[in-house]
Amino acid sequence: GRDDARADVLQQLSAILSVPLDVQVGGTRVGSAAKASLQQVIEEWEPSQLDPMVARKIAQLDALQLRSGPVHADLVIAYRDTLKEFQVQKGAAGGSTASRLQLLPNAKLVQKRLVEKLNALDRKRTQADAEEAALNQSRRPAP
Repeated sequence: GRDDARADVLQQLSAILSVPLDVQVGGTRVGSAAKASLQQVIEEWEPSQLDPMVARKIAQLDALQLRSGPVHADLVIAYRDTLKEFQVQKGAAGGSTASRLQLLPNAKLVQKRLVEKLNALDRKRTQADAEEAALNQSRRPAP
């Protein structure tokens, strides 16, 4: 019932926050066997590659928030707002006519901050997962 739905939100959140990597071997796609954390992708991809991915994640988080109960909605919203803030700051870092090279350190700094924030949210999410598991344990009837 209700508890499954709550655990489900955490699982879906986990899925949204990992990025399937299309692995290519000798020019053929091997599907999305590998997954990377959002943080890894943000650190390794070019800023221009991040835009569509981040926008997609925000849309997925929006949809998940509508389905999540009050317990986890805050966490979902925190991830979404963090990504939205990144979009705005990245836009500011890359949106002027100054040479791109001057902006790169700035964009990298924005990416680094985002990774730190996501790491902090991940710690909260791990805690929520643990609390969820403990709750489910305590609710099971004794044999």
